[in-house]
Amino acid sequence: MLTNLGPICELATCQHQACKDADACKGVELRKKFAAESLTNRAQQLLQDAADLGFVITVEQRPLQPLAMGNYESVLTERRARHG
Repeated sequence: MLTNLGPICELATCQHQACKDADACKGVELRKKFAAESLTNRAQQLLQDAADLGFVITVEQRPLQPLAMGNYESVLTERRARHG
């Protein structure tokens, strides 16, 4: 979870109430702001690492019961790459 990472900004500049309550900035707001970019970069690196090792990674969302919007699980699978 993003809030488990170490401090990345100063308490004086942080606007997150949990940081103020803890009297120490956890960088929550900055992490939220850059979370999508960070996750995309990490995912791209994972895909590159897998390709370098001869694997293909697939991530898909599988529906759960009851069927409803947002009621799914993300599943990661890997397989050996097929080379023509």
